[in-house]
Amino acid sequence: MDMDKNKEAIYHYQKQLDRGIEKLRANKKFLKENKKHIFDFLNYLTALGTKPVRKLFYLKIIISVGELINIDFNKAGKQDIEALMRKIYSKGYADWTIKSYITGIKYFWKWLKKTDDDVYPEEVRWLRFNGQIKNKRETTAKDLFLKEEIEKLIQNSNTLRDRALLCFLYYSGCRVGELVSMKNESVSFEEDGYVDANITGKTGTRTIRIKEPYYLMKSYFELHPLKDI
Repeated sequence: MDMDKNKEAIYHYQKQLDRGIEKLRANKKFLKENKKHIFDFLNYLTALGTKPVRKLFYLKIIISVGELINIDFNKAGKQDIEALMRKIYSKGYADWTIKSYITGIKYFWKWLKKTDDDVYPEEVRWLRFNGQIKNKRETTAKDLFLKEEIEKLIQNSNTLRDRALLCFLYYSGCRVGELVSMKNESVSFEEDGYVDANITGKTGTRTIRIKEPYYLMKSYFELHPLKDI
């Protein structure tokens, strides 16, 4: 399985990106100057060969920023960015969301102000993720799916691909990012009805052995047009 093609197939990142751009164009409350900044920034990312998933990440972050500060990005000073961050922190976002905002804001302003490669503009240079932000909301039992709900979700999925991937995700316990990095040779179907899968994550590569997804995964692999690649 080709990783980039799998990402596109699973998330439809390009379609999401296109919808986000059209929605921004149609938003009459969004400053025209900032729309132009964002579209120019996306063109810059395209010229760099940036993947749709990354462009979508920046698009969502910067649109959110534009909704929080109603000022031309190019005219925003350090005090405006400070006010922006106070608004972001006040929303009680999780750590990773805060870090995403900081990453997106610094990279965008660096492009906007055309600073040197290793230098961030004064407006955002001070931004740091302190790693001590507390999540305001903890996961509760209501947030978790019951096994019966997962099985119903799998059964009612529209395609064999979706059923196979959902089943594999649930029973393997792997992360989505780990799934999309897998290749054909990462999976083997054993005669005893088990799937052996090599999964690579942040802590390295591990091998798992599961039975439940066997028939769905095997059927999907046999019908996949790129099964021999």
